[in-house]
Amino acid sequence: MSRCARIRQWLIDNPGWHFAGDVVEGMGAAGHERLRVSQQLCRMSAAGILRATGKRGSMRFQFHRHARKLTPKAIA
Repeated sequence: MSRCARIRQWLIDNPGWHFAGDVVEGMGAAGHERLRVSQQLCRMSAAGILRATGKRGSMRFQFHRHARKLTPKAIA
């Protein structure tokens, strides 16, 4: 399962707004993978797959039910 799919599934299983740290810890990411997950969260929100609110260090993310269709170009 891709990183994007794992993040999306975690947010579906845990509805509501979550900080990046909540998602990273909930997924059990460790080491370098923690950075990759948080970067992917930002990419997914920029692509319209996730909703995001807040500023820089206090951004929260939520799965966007009517999100744009996932395509490799949208999340790259």
